[in-house]
Amino acid sequence: MDEPTKKVVGLDALNTFKSEIDKEIVAQISNVSPYDIGAITGIKIGTVTTGAAGSKASAEISIIGTVAMLNLTIPKGDKGETGVSGTNATVTATASQNANGLMSASDKTKLDGVATGANKYVHPTTSGNKHIPAGGASGQILRWSADGTAAWGADNNTTYSAMKAATASAAGAAGLVPAPAAGAQNKYLRGDGTWQTPPDTNTTYGNASTTAAGLVSAGTQTFAGNKTFNGSVICGGAGATGTAQARNIYAGTSDLTAGTSALSTGTIYIMYE
Repeated sequence: MDEPTKKVVGLDALNTFKSEIDKEIVAQISNVSPYDIGAITGIKIGTVTTGAAGSKASAEISIIGTVAMLNLTIPKGDKGETGVSGTNATVTATASQNANGLMSASDKTKLDGVATGANKYVHPTTSGNKHIPAGGASGQILRWSADGTAAWGADNNTTYSAMKAATASAAGAAGLVPAPAAGAQNKYLRGDGTWQTPPDTNTTYGNASTTAAGLVSAGTQTFAGNKTFNGSVICGGAGATGTAQARNIYAGTSDLTAGTSALSTGTIYIMYE
């Protein structure tokens, strides 16, 4: 590869006009040896460097093969005039979904309320997490449809008729009990489906006597006339043989030996053949 030939050219007339740079380049290329110029087939701009303010512009030509590489150094220009002031940010409109702008106070409050790592929440649709389905109509209820899923449907029949009263020839039927009227708190519901006063409200009974049935009073009882008892009559307590009282009487065919009987004292035993 051929070594590049470099020539630094001072351009006194160069300010900011490219046309003048071109003129200087053409004028200075004539100073390059004929060998180098004959080999040049094109020029490329290499680097453009900003020089210090007040310095001179310069160009460095590097010839590599048939291409001349032009590296420029342009001095920094004077500071320009102050431009027109921009719009103060404090009067910029609040951002919307269609236009950029300032963040509103409500949006900032909402943003501050978002927890770190929070993301968009999607409610689960698995069993036990489903919402009440849309739709439905008056009189309908939510009925089981599948595991964790309900659907609107007709209500079951929850209307019951009143109870059917019994008659002398026909049985009654189950149903709603008729409502008792005010003041019927002591009445009972009869089989004919009506609230009635009990026919006999006397639940107080006297003691039994020789002429009327009744309760047996406490203590010793005296029965007049003959009494027939079904089953065994057990007299309480044996008592001494010299005491006047009711006795338990037993009968049998075995001969009992005095002092060895299992009968209680005061019991009467009758042996028969």
